[in-house]
Amino acid sequence: SPEIGACKPDPAAYQALLAELKLHPEEVLLVDDMPENCAAARRFGIKAVQAFDPNTTMKHVLVELVGAQDTKRPASSGPSRVL
Repeated sequence: SPEIGACKPDPAAYQALLAELKLHPEEVLLVDDMPENCAAARRFGIKAVQAFDPNTTMKHVLVELVGAQDTKRPASSGPSRVL
């Protein structure tokens, strides 16, 4: 983004986001349709899910967030914060 002088997949873009949100990489999940952006986020320590169709993407997001293998009934992990 022009505001930070970097864009995905540049690691500076991820660093700027983490700094602004005051989060650690392991507290963030990136959902993106570009495989190179997902790969860069993972190298930075951020969980990432590549977006395809809505149903498949949501199943992958649930697995990343709660570790659910059976995404029809994901395990409850208590309240969560989605940005």
